[in-house]
Amino acid sequence: KQFFTEGKTLAAYGDNLAGMKAILFLDLAIEQMLNILIADFGSGDNPVRDDIKWPQLWQQAVCAVKDANVMSGIPHYKELKTLHEVRNLVQHRGVIPNPADVSRFILSVEAMLTACFNEPYRLSFETFQLWDAICTADLRRLISECQQALELGDPTMALAGTRVAFDEIVGAIKEDAAGGRAR
Repeated sequence: KQFFTEGKTLAAYGDNLAGMKAILFLDLAIEQMLNILIADFGSGDNPVRDDIKWPQLWQQAVCAVKDANVMSGIPHYKELKTLHEVRNLVQHRGVIPNPADVSRFILSVEAMLTACFNEPYRLSFETFQLWDAICTADLRRLISECQQALELGDPTMALAGTRVAFDEIVGAIKEDAAGGRAR
C-alpha cells in the first residue's frame, strides 16, 4: 500500500521526475502484490525466479488465487501490463512518461490492489495500516491506539504505548526462543 500511496502522491506533482518515480512505485506495488499472492496462496511447485517475465508472474499469481479459491481472477491485466511496459521505458531508457498516462494508471492500480486486499484477505485497502497484519489482537489494538494518540496530538501517550508494545514483542520472542509458545 505504501508504494501505491507514494506513487499516487508523486503523480499529483506533475513534474517529469515525479512522474518517472510515480511509474516506478505504482509498478512496484503491483509486482509486490503479485509476489505476495504467490507466496501466500501458491503451491510452491512453481517458485518465483529472479528472471521471470511480468506476464508469467501475473499468470502464477492468477493460478495461485484461483487454485486456493480465494479469487476468481485478478483485474486490470491489460492496463497494468501497459504500466509495466511504461515502467520498463522509464527505468531502462530514461523515457519521461506523459503526466496524463501516469494519472490514468492510478485507477487501475488501486482497483487491482483493492480486489487483492479484499477478496483473499478480507481487508480494506483504503483503510489498511501495517499493524492490521499483526496476528495478536491485543498488540494490534495497542499499536492502533498509539497511532490514534499521535493523531490526537499526544506523542507522550504514543511513546508509552510503543514502549509497552516493544516489551510485549521482546517478551514473546524470548518466550518462543526458550521453547515456550509465542503469544
